[in-house]
Amino acid sequence: MEEFKTACKNLPRRFTIGAGDSIHHWIVSPILAKAGLEKKEWMFALKNLRNNEVGEMLFAMDIDFGILRKNLITADILKYKTIQRVKYAMYVPKAMVSKGKEKDYKWCLENIPCATLALGSSFSNMLKNACFDDGYELKVALETQSFPYAAEMLKSKSFMAILPEMSEKFLPRGLVKIQPPFFKVLERDIVLAWNPRLLAVRPSIKNVLDYFIKNLSI
Repeated sequence: MEEFKTACKNLPRRFTIGAGDSIHHWIVSPILAKAGLEKKEWMFALKNLRNNEVGEMLFAMDIDFGILRKNLITADILKYKTIQRVKYAMYVPKAMVSKGKEKDYKWCLENIPCATLALGSSFSNMLKNACFDDGYELKVALETQSFPYAAEMLKSKSFMAILPEMSEKFLPRGLVKIQPPFFKVLERDIVLAWNPRLLAVRPSIKNVLDYFIKNLSI
């Protein structure tokens, strides 16, 4: 009924996107900015959700589409397109790295205060276990609720940060990038997902979905 009333009144259609904070910052926002410049008559609501919440809300048709880790697509009804494989790296202000230690990740982890997601998150648990398997205990000086905040702290030149590579074009200059070999185990595929049942009820979603697929280069 809402779709019908919106069409009758010739109002912009509103679409809800569910994803984590870092996805909204570094993947969704540039596409929304492009849609705005192209004067697309769409309205958006962004819901900041955990990956498992995105899947649950897609299944319940509480959001129009979402971006989440591929391994959390557990409902057969959901459709998806893979966006990219998320890889991680350490980003260290050059001023904090001693000469000759630019690629020594163990020295950096042991001697430079680190900012990353709060301990207890699924990512931090994986990171902690990966560090342990590599032979040492992870020490985080600043626990944050989102990757973008950890990235913001790089500007202070008081912390290094462990971040997804998709953040790179938004980071300040003057950083050393280090990728420890064991970061390989942290890699995950992320997908753009939707519920085809909702697509049948709200056919206008398809145009927005196609726009995102095109601009995500899927």
